[in-house]
Amino acid sequence: VDGDAKKAAELNLKSIQYVKEQDLEEAEKLYKESQEIINKYKNTENSKEFYEAYNKYLLGEDTNK
Repeated sequence: VDGDAKKAAELNLKSIQYVKEQDLEEAEKLYKESQEIINKYKNTENSKEFYEAYNKYLLGEDTNK
């Protein structure tokens, strides 16, 4: 779960960077990859754990506290 959350957050952050660089094709590709990972956890018993880890990685918070 944690590894998927980290990967999804990294893909989403890279996607945002590509948008800033106006490379919308690459941004869309990475965004869709991140959404595939996120969708695996929607409405599952691991969804809360996934979203907590995902948000920490997305916001750049230290998860080793």
